[in-house]
Amino acid sequence: MLRRLVSQAVYSRWTSSMLRFISPAILAGFLVTFGAVPLVAAPSTEAKAVEPAPSTSGARAPVYSVVKTVKGDSQSGWLNATSINDAGEMCGAMIGTPVGYGVIVSPESNVPDQLSPGPCGAMQVNKDGVCVGVANSQAAAWRSGKLKYFNLPHGYPVSAARAINEYGRIVGTVVDGNGIATPFVRATDGTVHLLKLPAGYESGEAMSINRAGDIVGTCDKKVGGKQFECVCVWADGVATPRVLKTPNGESCRGCKINNVGDVLGVWTVSDTEWRGCVWKSGEFVDIGAFPNSHQGNVADMNDAGDVVGWFDGTLPYLWHAGHLYKLQDLVVPKMSWGISAAKAINNRGEIVAEGGEEGGGKVLEYTVVLRPVRQAPQ
Repeated sequence: MLRRLVSQAVYSRWTSSMLRFISPAILAGFLVTFGAVPLVAAPSTEAKAVEPAPSTSGARAPVYSVVKTVKGDSQSGWLNATSINDAGEMCGAMIGTPVGYGVIVSPESNVPDQLSPGPCGAMQVNKDGVCVGVANSQAAAWRSGKLKYFNLPHGYPVSAARAINEYGRIVGTVVDGNGIATPFVRATDGTVHLLKLPAGYESGEAMSINRAGDIVGTCDKKVGGKQFECVCVWADGVATPRVLKTPNGESCRGCKINNVGDVLGVWTVSDTEWRGCVWKSGEFVDIGAFPNSHQGNVADMNDAGDVVGWFDGTLPYLWHAGHLYKLQDLVVPKMSWGISAAKAINNRGEIVAEGGEEGGGKVLEYTVVLRPVRQAPQ
C-alpha cells in the first residue's frame, strides 16, 4: 500500500524532509492527506452553464458552484488543503516552497494565514478553529495563532496529530526510535494515552475521532512477507479495538469516522486496484469505481455519509446518497480549468477541491470551495 501511495504522491521538499523519519504506517496516512496530486487536470470543454449529467443509476445529480478560490503557483507555492469545518474555515499547508508551513484560511478571506514559522502542516480544524498537525516533526495544535506541543511519553522522537473533535480531544501517532508507530489519544485535560493494538499486530495509527470519542485508524502486521493492514475502531472508553473486516479479508486502511458512526476506509481489492469503502451500521459498502478507474483514494466523509476523493491521480469524485459522481461534471457553470482532487467536505456539503492550469510559463494552482446549489423540486 505504501509503495503505491508513494508512487502517486508528488510532494515538496518540506514533505520529504519532514516525513523521511516517519515509519511506513504513519507515512502512508500522511501521503494520503498531504501527497499533492498532479496540479494540472484536464480542463472543462466549455465555460458555460449546463446541467450536470445525471448519475448512471438515474438519481438526480447534485449541483455545485464555486464560492471561493485560493490561488497559487509553482514558483511561490500553493495551498494543499486538508480540512474544512462547518463554519467554512480551511486548514492545510503551503507547499512548493523551500520550507512549507501550516496555514488556516478564514471564511471571509482568500489568503492563507501562516500558523507558525518553520516546517509544519495542519491536518484538521474543528468548529472552534483549533488546528492540529505537525510542527518540527512533533504533534502540535494551534489555537488563535499560538502553537502548543503535547506532553507525549518519552522515547518517541517523531509524532503527529491527525484529528480533533468538537470537544478538543485529539488523536494521532507516535513513532519510536525503531520506526514502530503507536496510536494515541489526548484528553481535554492534556493527558496522553497510548492505544492498544489487536493481538498479533505490530504497529498502528489513529486517523479520526468523532463527537462521541470513537476513534478509527489502521493497524498492520506482516503476513507472508507482505504488510497487511486492517481498520480498527476504538470505542470511547474501550481499550481494545474492534477490527472491521472486508468481504474476503483483504487489506484495508481506516481513514475517518463521522458523528453517526460510519467508518470510511481504503480497500485493497487487488495488487493493482483499490478504492473507498464505508461501514454503515456495521455493514460493509463498496463505493465503487468509474469504468477503467483502478486506484481510488478517499479524502473525507461528512455526517451525511458523503465521501470525496479522487481516482487515478486526476479524477475527483463525490459519493452521495449511494451514487458515484465525477465532481467536475456537477459544477455549474463549468470551469475553464480542471480540478484534479477533492480533499475535504463539511456537514454543509461544501467541498474543497484543487486543480490548475498552465499559464505564464508556470503552473497555476487553485484551491476552491464548492457549495451545493439548491435545486427546484422535480
